[in-house]
Amino acid sequence: MLWFFFKLALLIFSIVALLTIVLYPWYVQKLTSKYKPYLNWDEAYHFKVKDNWNLPFYYYGDPAAIYPKSFTKRKKEEKRLSKSSLLLKNPRVQSSQKIEKYPIILCHGIMANHLSFDLTPDLSLALYLKRHGFHVYSIDLRGCGLSYLEDNGNKKNIQSKLKTVQFWKKLYSSSNEAKFSFDNMVEDIPDIINAVLTHHKKKTGFKTEKIHWLGHSLGSMLPYAAFNKDPLLKKKIKSYILLGSPIGVSGISHKLVESFLKYPRKYVSSINLKFFAKLFSPFAGKIKTQVDDFLYNDKLVSHDNIRRYLIYAIENINPLLTDHLI
Repeated sequence: MLWFFFKLALLIFSIVALLTIVLYPWYVQKLTSKYKPYLNWDEAYHFKVKDNWNLPFYYYGDPAAIYPKSFTKRKKEEKRLSKSSLLLKNPRVQSSQKIEKYPIILCHGIMANHLSFDLTPDLSLALYLKRHGFHVYSIDLRGCGLSYLEDNGNKKNIQSKLKTVQFWKKLYSSSNEAKFSFDNMVEDIPDIINAVLTHHKKKTGFKTEKIHWLGHSLGSMLPYAAFNKDPLLKKKIKSYILLGSPIGVSGISHKLVESFLKYPRKYVSSINLKFFAKLFSPFAGKIKTQVDDFLYNDKLVSHDNIRRYLIYAIENINPLLTDHLI
C-alpha cells in the first residue's frame, strides 16, 4: 500500500512538473501583462568593461525638470506626491530645487537588479533623489538586468529599443550562463565610475571628478574591495552610503542554511531563482510566512509591488560569485 501511494505521488508530481514547464511561457506572459514594468528613467546606455561585458546605467535626468514651472502647478504636484509616496510623508523632508553637482550611483545587491531602487513611481529611491536635486545613475551589475556579454565582438545596439516593453520583458525573462567571480565585479567599479562621470560632464557641464555611491548588500561591498585594490579610487568618492552591508555569515544555525553554505555551488547551479520567483509571485502576501516578515514590511509595501518585484527584480546567483563570497 505504501508503495502504491509513493507511485501515485510521483505520478502527480511528474504531471504537475510537466504542466509547469509547458505552460510557463503563457503563465509569464499573463503575469507581465497584469504587472507591467515601469520605465521611470530618462535615458539608458551600455558601456563596456573588462572581459567583453557591457553594463547598463539608467539615468534619471534633470532634477529641476520633474516639476512644472508654474508655482501653482508645482504645489499641486507636491501635494499629489506627498499622498502617494511614503518617502515624502516625512514632514522634515522637503522637495528642493537645489541641484547637486555630484552624481549619485545606485548599486543593487546580490540576487537583484536596478529595480531594487526603482520599482514603481511611488516606490522609487531613484526618483526620490532626483526630486531632491540629484543626477541619479542606477546600475545593473554583471549577469543582472540588461547587462550582457558580447558574442564574438558583435555589440548589441539596443538604446532605441530600451523603452519597448516587449523587448524589456524578453531580456528579463532570459538567463545569463556566463561565469564570473567577485574579483571580476570589483574590477568593474572604476569603469562604472568613469562611465558615469563622462556622461555627467557631457550632460550637465559640471566639471567634477567625484561621485556619491549608494550601495545595497553586494553593491556596497564591491567599492570597498576596489578601494583596497586601488587606494587612489577613493579620491573620486564624495560620499559612500552602505545599506545592509553584510559582515559575515557566522552564527547561522538553520540546517537548510548550513547545508547551503556547505555546498553553495551545488544549490546555486541547480536552482533557477528567476523561474521560481515568477512561478510563486501570485501567492506573495496571500500565504504569510516568517520569510515575508524578514524580507519586507507589508504596512509599507503592497502585495502587488512585492509580486512585481518577484517578476522583474530577482536575478540568479552566479556559482563562482557564491563560492567567492562564502
